[in-house]
Parts: sequence; structure tokens; C-alpha cells
Amino acid sequence: MDLKEIFLRLVRLGLGCADYSSDLIPQLSVKDWQALENIANEQGLFGVMLDGVEKLPRDLRPEKKAILQSIGQLIQSEQQYAVQEHAAAEITLR
Repeated sequence: MDLKEIFLRLVRLGLGCADYSSDLIPQLSVKDWQALENIANEQGLFGVMLDGVEKLPRDLRPEKKAILQSIGQLIQSEQQYAVQEHAAAEITLR
């Protein structure tokens, strides 16, 4: 199974369009998780994928340190989007 397929499965899981099953994803290396994170960021679906990761059994998730870093990155992105949304609203009101 390639990483793009794993990414799509995690997105479906994160959206609630799929339930976890033991054949959903294999055990992944740190390098694989980093590659999945890159794919998710490129597609703008990092938060959705992270929701899917949270629904996995603990033994299939990335290590806790990596998850905490990912959550920190997600919070920063959300804050940046909020600033951009506010700026866009200000521009449209002029």
C-alpha cells in the first residue's frame, strides 16, 4: 500500500466516512509519517488527517512527541488562517 492510499484512508477516517479496521493502515516508520504530513500539508488536509490519526489504536499512531509537534503546527496554521480571514474581511468592507 502506498502512502497516498494511506493518506486517503486517514482522511476518510478523519471525516467520519470510514470506521477503523485492522487493515486500514500498516505500522509506519517515522519517515513515512513525515511523508504523510507533507502530503496532508500540500493538500490542505493536515487537520483532517490528524483527526483520522487520533482514531487509530495507539500502537499505530506516530510517537507522542511527533503528534504534539503536529498539533502545535496545526494550531499555528489555524491562527494564521484566522489572521488572513480577518484581513480579507477588512479588505471587502472598504
